[in-house]
Order: sequence, then C-alpha cells, then structure tokens
Amino acid sequence: MNGGNTFTLRTEVSNIDYLAPEAEYTVTPDIWTNGPAAIHVTATDPEPEDDYAPSGVQSITLPDGTVVDGDTADFTVSVNGTYDFIITDNGGNTATLHAEVGNVDTARPTVDFHFEPLDGGDRTIIMEYGKTEYYNYDIIMNARADDVGSGIERYEYKAGDGEWMAFDPADPPKFTEEQIIHIVVRVWDVAGNVSEEKARDIVLDKTPPTASHTLTPGKDGKRNYSEFLGFKIKVHKKSDKYVVKSHISDKKAKQIRDKLAQQAKNVTNPRAGKKERDEVMLYNAMVMGEQNYYQIATEISIDLKPIQRNVMTILKNRLGTEKGNRLAKEYTKVKKKGKPATSKRSGRELTKIERIRYGKSKQLRWIKGSGEPIYPIGYVQHKNPMAKKRSVCPYTPEGRIGLHDNLRVNTKPLLELMRQPLYNGSAEYADNRLSLFSAQWGRCAVTGAEFTATSDIHCHHKKLKVTVAVISMKILCWS
Repeated sequence: MNGGNTFTLRTEVSNIDYLAPEAEYTVTPDIWTNGPAAIHVTATDPEPEDDYAPSGVQSITLPDGTVVDGDTADFTVSVNGTYDFIITDNGGNTATLHAEVGNVDTARPTVDFHFEPLDGGDRTIIMEYGKTEYYNYDIIMNARADDVGSGIERYEYKAGDGEWMAFDPADPPKFTEEQIIHIVVRVWDVAGNVSEEKARDIVLDKTPPTASHTLTPGKDGKRNYSEFLGFKIKVHKKSDKYVVKSHISDKKAKQIRDKLAQQAKNVTNPRAGKKERDEVMLYNAMVMGEQNYYQIATEISIDLKPIQRNVMTILKNRLGTEKGNRLAKEYTKVKKKGKPATSKRSGRELTKIERIRYGKSKQLRWIKGSGEPIYPIGYVQHKNPMAKKRSVCPYTPEGRIGLHDNLRVNTKPLLELMRQPLYNGSAEYADNRLSLFSAQWGRCAVTGAEFTATSDIHCHHKKLKVTVAVISMKILCWS
C-alpha cells in the first residue's frame, strides 16, 4: 500500500430489471357458447438491450385474487366482460392484461307465432294462446323470434306426435288439408340455447255442415210429418195461409216418458249414495231441460200431458203410507180433536224462478218429509222460436262481416287496453274499465268522439278512490 501499487477490481451487476413483463391470452372456445369459456394467459419477460438475461416471470394473479406461479395460467368464466390479470416478474415489475370475453350467451331466445289466411284475406287473427282455434280456410304460419345474444340459428315446428322439422320463417309451413292438430314451435340460437315451446290447437274444417230429415206418414194418412232434431213437423192450411203444426216426435216422446218414469222410481227408492232430495232435484232438472228444448213445438202441452199422468201415477202409488200419501199439494188440512181444521205447508216455499214457471199450476205437488216440489212436466206453454238471419254466420266472409258490424265497438283499442298492465290497479278496476269501454261504445263520455288510440284516452274516477269501498262502473268514466 505504501509502495504506491494499485489494483482494479471489476464487478459485474446483472440482476437489475426495469422492464415490465408482457402477456397475451386466448379464449376457448372462440365461437358462441352457452357454457363456460376458458381464458388461457401466457406471460413473457422481455430481454433488455444490454444483452443481459431478463429476470423472468414469477407469477400471474387471476381476477379472483388467486396467485399462480409460473408464466401460464387458466381462468374459467361464465359471463361476458373484461377480466384483469396481473403479471409479476422476478425483478418486481408488474403489468396488467385486460382480457375481453364476449362469446358467452346463456339467455334463451323467445318465439311467438300465429296463423293467418293463406290468401291474405282480411280475417280476424287469433293472437292469444290456450284455446282451440277454428278455421274454415287455408292458413299459413307466421313465426317471429328474438335473441339478445348470439342471434337466431333455426326455427323448428312439430305437428301432433311427429318429429321436429326445421323451417324458414320467410317460407313458413302451410296448412290446406282438413285436420285437427296440435302445433308446437321453438327456436334455437347460435350458442345452442332453445326457447320455450309455444303451442296452438287448430281445427281446419272447410266442409260446410249438412242436415238431413226423414218423412214418415201421419196417423190420419192425409199428410206426412217431417222429423228433425226430435220434432215432427207439418203444415196445415189456416184461412188463406199455411201455418206450422209441430209435435215432439214419437221416438223422443217415448224416451222422455221412460226416462222420467225411471227417475220417479229413483225418487221413491233413492240409489246408493243419494238422498231423496238429490233424486228430486235431478228429476226437476230433467223436467225443466225437456221443457226448455221442446217448448217451441206448437203442441207441446198436448204431447206432455200423458207423460205427466204416467209419472204422477208412479209417484202417488209408491209414496203412499199408512198415515196417508206423502205426495201433497202446497197446503194440507190438519184436523185436531175438538179444534177447527188448520192448513199446514207441505214443503218449502218456491224460489222466484219456480214461482214464475210453476206457481200457478194446479199440477204442482210437494213430497212431505223432504219438502221438495215436483215440477209438473205437463205445465208448459208453446214459445215462438226466435228467427235468426241467415246472412249472419261465422262460416262465410259475408256472414262474418255481419257479426263484426254488430259489435259497434272498435276492438283494436279494446284489445290494447286488455293487454295494458295495471301495476297499481286492482283486478276489479281492470275488469270494470273494459266493461265500461264497451258500455260507452268505445266513445268519449264528454264529446262522444270515437276512440282510435289508447294513448289519447284515460279512465277517470268520478269519485275519489279513498271515498269508495268498491270500484264499480258507476264511479268510472272514459274520456
């Protein structure tokens, strides 16, 4: 040292790394998928310009915070979005990789379909689901689908128990043959999601109805009766015109007599699991039903008179007891020793409908005990059949025009109101507002102008809602 000699020590430093690591990623699969997608990250540490070796990748931090040692890592996702990976090298440098995933589609597409006239005619289109649809003309399917992600790949439909068949919505299936069939439609998106199945039941009937009748000789041999739907009909001359004379057909009269006679026996000897009152109510329902159907026969009371006698004979004979007959009039005289005779009710009071239909009949009887009345089958009056316009029917375009014209209400805004959600309104209010719209003939209650759009109208409360307990049509008003 004191001799002035020197020595130079060269020290080499190679552990300084200022360069941040780099990384790239791939997404598998790289096409639309309805399942999870895997992000594969590969990281590298760039070489410095001084030709020294880089420090190398130490770890990769995943988006969920997990640290993976090494220069590769995998992360699985099921939702589209941006995912950040932090790359760290051995020198402490970091870099953030933003991985974009946009090919995951787990949402189901939606589909809707209905049928329209094949010839494009102006007919009513049925949009609602759940009811059997009847058509008497050729129809074509109209299907529309929507998807928020990958897009619609294909449409499919199935008829009855057949196989699923793909179709092009621009050239949809056509139905021209008469059939009763159940149609189901679904769609698939590119990612493989399938929509909810929508179904409709259709009846395609293009054959007009037919009617037939038979002619049987009358009892007097002078004229023939024409039998139709349980009636026998003929005309006879009255003054200078011909009028109809109609009866219940012989076959139907015998069926009514046998049916009521059997039920009368059931009243006197109820079947297993039934009470006398149940059998009486069934008998009365049968009587009222036969009268309602055959009352348009001009000779209805004459035809049912012998049936009344036959049935009442059965009831009277079978309801007899040692103390007297249980079949009685509304009031019966009761005699007590040393006291004057008094009247006692034999059964319950008649309802309003019963009193209107049978209250004046002397043939009406009650059964003591159960207290139920026995409707008289013979107490019925002829009722003129109501004529119906032949031009109005649902089977021809001209007939349907008559049906639609008779509505006198613009049904388009009515349907829009029906489908309009009422988040703060009750079901009672929703029902009454539609009824009131029809009652006002679809017109403003103030000006009388016809409504054309739901956006221009409002249903007003004529009284404050807080002052009424029930929301009825009387307190509402469209304007």
